[in-house]
Amino acid sequence: MEKKGVLYSVCAEFDKQNGYTDKKSDKEHLLHRIFEFIEGEYGKECLLKQLAESLSYDYSYLSRYFKRSVGISYNDYVNRYRISKACELLSNTDNTVLQCAMECGYSSIRSFNRNFKDVVAVSPTEYKKRHGNG
Repeated sequence: MEKKGVLYSVCAEFDKQNGYTDKKSDKEHLLHRIFEFIEGEYGKECLLKQLAESLSYDYSYLSRYFKRSVGISYNDYVNRYRISKACELLSNTDNTVLQCAMECGYSSIRSFNRNFKDVVAVSPTEYKKRHGNG
């Protein structure tokens, strides 16, 4: 009985000193970390594989988790994020379409134009004419 009492005391002390987090907040924290990664890396490759390695999570798990939490795939989200940043640049700077594409992580102007038109429904050049500085 004495050993049991000591164990209960140790457990009580451990319980006082260690905070517990709600499972929901852990998931929200993970999603927040994913969004921070995208915000910091969108101008580079910004691959899910890199994210999984940096967070020490399984690639497949993160892919499913992101899709379930956000409603679209990781790659779709990154592309939309990049296009939203490109819209900001096209509207608020004198950068060329190519400069905006490169700054937003696109290595090919062709894929940038295609993705931009899919998301915004006009070409980047037309968008810049309508909303840009020049």
